[in-house]
Amino acid sequence: MDVLHERCAGVDISKTRQLRTRQRDLLASAGQADAAFTVAAKLMLDRYDSGDRMFVDEHLKRLAGDTGGTASDIYVVLKALADWFEYGYDLPPVTTALETVVQVCDPLAARLVLAIIEQIVVDEHPDDHPARLSDLASEIAPSQTGLLRIRLECCLADLAVRAGQSPEESYADLDRRALGGRIPERCAVLVHMRRGRALALADLGSEALEAYRRAVLAATRDGLGGDARHALRSISYLADQYNVGFSESSQAMLSARTVGAKGARLIDLSFNPAVSALEALVDDRLPDASRAAHQWLWQDRISGALTDENLAHQRYGEVFNRAGETKHAVRHFVLAGRRKDARSAAESAPEFLNVCDLLEVRARWVCSAAATVIGQQADLIPDDAVAGIAASLTDGASP
Repeated sequence: MDVLHERCAGVDISKTRQLRTRQRDLLASAGQADAAFTVAAKLMLDRYDSGDRMFVDEHLKRLAGDTGGTASDIYVVLKALADWFEYGYDLPPVTTALETVVQVCDPLAARLVLAIIEQIVVDEHPDDHPARLSDLASEIAPSQTGLLRIRLECCLADLAVRAGQSPEESYADLDRRALGGRIPERCAVLVHMRRGRALALADLGSEALEAYRRAVLAATRDGLGGDARHALRSISYLADQYNVGFSESSQAMLSARTVGAKGARLIDLSFNPAVSALEALVDDRLPDASRAAHQWLWQDRISGALTDENLAHQRYGEVFNRAGETKHAVRHFVLAGRRKDARSAAESAPEFLNVCDLLEVRARWVCSAAATVIGQQADLIPDDAVAGIAASLTDGASP
């Protein structure tokens, strides 16, 4: 039983981890490296799912070497997840390792594929080419059940949008199944929220609002107060963006406050990364603030919590700005729709910061902030890039 199922079953995860750690040590002492490695890998994935920091030590590396088979490939993936935040990643070798793990139908294959594909979805790095990873997720998703399958399918839909497909088309099958009762309502909450976010980022405000309204109803019926709150906050934000009316915006925010911040969430962590990030920012502990902000962004992006994802981008941008990482700061401010912050950060840049790729997002708050940065840096635009940037701005302004 993995941590996703243990949470749903009300199992004390900390006690389970203690027992598994003891089991791993006993198996290793008995010379059963294969079994010991399997337990150790599950422990690592459980820590990852809970948002706790992963440490890949020499002991795990030795176990992988002693075990043989796919253990070395699993080790490559776990090492990538552990290093992802601090040291970056190289997607091709990780994908190659995953292909081997999937090919032999390793029991951990689906969880490993999910962990990597969700990181790619959250990072949205323009240099990533996740086609092979998408193929793996497409291959493995149909054989999965419950939340694991839905999370894989939502990632596939998001990557399809990134590849140029409309969110209506990419989420069509998930939406039909969610509305038709073929997806458990608890999991349907995630479908509605992820679809709502995709529609909002494509500047389809009315459709996004409707998706988030469905999320509120489903989350409320299934006791997911935390997700209902985040959906209501997204409704309030979008109502303001699309001038739906002050009444709906204020009523949604009031309802979100009534629900409270401690309600259950479908994708939950062992700590509150938003609180951790803000506390670290106040104390000027930038490494801690950066790690917590990244975890905050991951949780709310994967949950489809649009308003709080934007807040995470804003705080992440503040961390980078304080650290003197202007390029990264500006990018996060633009994604958060923080025009003044993005402009202020860009003022210190000695060279042009090309944010034109963010105009393709289509969300009006992102396009507006990107245009502000480009305008502020007009004198730094290379001559040979003027025509292309002008075209991007024109396309971004088109309905």
